[in-house]
Amino acid sequence: MTHREIITRVWPGWEIEKKIGEGSYGKVFKVSKESGGMVQESAVKVIRIPEDEEEFKLVQEKFSLTRQETEEYFQPEVERFKKEILIMKDLGEENNIVRILDFEIVKDTGGNYGWYILIRMELLESLESLIKRKDFLVGDAVSLAEDILSALKSCEEHNILHRDVKPDNLFCNKYGRYKLGDFGIARKLKESSLSLSHRGTDNYMAPEIYQGKSYSHNADIYSLGIVLYKLLNNNRLPFLEQGKLTASDLEGAFKKRQTGENFPKPIHGSEKLFSIIEKMCAFDPKDRFQNAEEVLEQFREYRKNNADELGKSLEIKRMDVPDSV
Repeated sequence: MTHREIITRVWPGWEIEKKIGEGSYGKVFKVSKESGGMVQESAVKVIRIPEDEEEFKLVQEKFSLTRQETEEYFQPEVERFKKEILIMKDLGEENNIVRILDFEIVKDTGGNYGWYILIRMELLESLESLIKRKDFLVGDAVSLAEDILSALKSCEEHNILHRDVKPDNLFCNKYGRYKLGDFGIARKLKESSLSLSHRGTDNYMAPEIYQGKSYSHNADIYSLGIVLYKLLNNNRLPFLEQGKLTASDLEGAFKKRQTGENFPKPIHGSEKLFSIIEKMCAFDPKDRFQNAEEVLEQFREYRKNNADELGKSLEIKRMDVPDSV
């Protein structure tokens, strides 16, 4: 079945307008539905497990499995995505977390084997899209920090680690409120803290996760700090110079971060603002802020005492910088 067929089968009347995203797990589409002269809009994430028939046959042949055994092989992946949905449903009433409006998990009835997981969510603009179309200010970065820290505070209250805070997973609604989305690799703290798994995006990942050590909620604070640093540094990660970059530059910058070298001050923002971000990104978790509320208090104080700086442009250059080395 095509994505259009599966979406209209599950939610009659909803039509795909365009694809708005694609990642390691599935595709995201803008969909709309007209009713009574009014048009509703949503985002639908479609995940296929396995990804296609070729993947199904590859696993089947590699492990000499029957068709039923191959389905059982993929079943844990389905259960993992059920957990993502439940996590987001639990957190979805919070103002700064992407809301799930509806979801379905259905078996493929087209003669193939596998499942479609469909998650219908509120339609939002990604941070990446936002900074490409508008002049991003210091105040915008502070608002982003405050809103996503509120989301992380909710995660802490539910004992959830996001583990993949990065620009691709940060969104903004039409009222300018920022939201945290995509809990695809989120885990309960008890499940995660001693795990050697470090799934996520390396360039935003806390060193202790990358190195396979135990970690806690302030690993997500670290990742948000890297996002903020990049916004203040002309869209460049720590230790990356302006101008053309090589693979060696990217690798060298990554190694400096993983060995605890002190971050240089970003191009924009005051010493006070940098000091907050610097503590968010402390190499040793014990030297970092220990919870989201601590950081929120610092940003609120900064906003109150530095109103003159909030309107300054970050002059983010429109450039594509690789997020991996």
